[in-house]
Amino acid sequence: MEVKPKICKGTGKAIGHGCGESKYIHRFGLCSKCFGTWLYTTDSGNELLEKSTIKGKKIVEQKEKKEWKERKEKTKTLSDWKNDLQKEINLIVRLIDKGHPCISSQRDLGKSFDAGHLFSRGSNPHIRYHLFNIWAQSVADNQYKSGNPIGFINGIEQTFGTEIKEYCISLKGLPELKISIDEIKEFIQSARQIVKELKSNDKVYSTIERIELRYKYQKELGIYN
Repeated sequence: MEVKPKICKGTGKAIGHGCGESKYIHRFGLCSKCFGTWLYTTDSGNELLEKSTIKGKKIVEQKEKKEWKERKEKTKTLSDWKNDLQKEINLIVRLIDKGHPCISSQRDLGKSFDAGHLFSRGSNPHIRYHLFNIWAQSVADNQYKSGNPIGFINGIEQTFGTEIKEYCISLKGLPELKISIDEIKEFIQSARQIVKELKSNDKVYSTIERIELRYKYQKELGIYN
């Protein structure tokens, strides 16, 4: 389709800033020369230029952020990916257990609390992601009392009963957990969907619901299936 010259007279915010000659129109009804003059010498032109600059910066920043994330992921080790998964699993536990007391001390957790492991990650890496090995715990007990293991196991029994306590203890007998980076990426995506669901629900769960949700999400995660 042939593009024909038009009268440069300006449209919209640029009305009246054209040269009146028949030229090929660039933008806002102006030829390239008049458009440049209007853009840099008028308030309305400066406003458009500023908006375009801000938009351009955001696009560049988003692109750079995406590229940085991609470069960072390429340099991640298996250990890094395992830690990323742990963060998501811990968040699931915090959302399930929020509003309840510390599992090991039975004191109020407050706003800031940990996702404590009954059996430590270091000594029991094969169950580091198991939802029945992780419960909401105070920072004091988790970080300064070595997890308060006696209080931890007693708290599970006191809150959920002997059967759940015995089940939690039995987790130590699970086989070694061997997972690849690709598998971990899939687990992370599943965990994030669960986090999204829990945040959307935004509620304090009952004692029974805390157990039911652990069974449900343990299955959905697929780490120990």
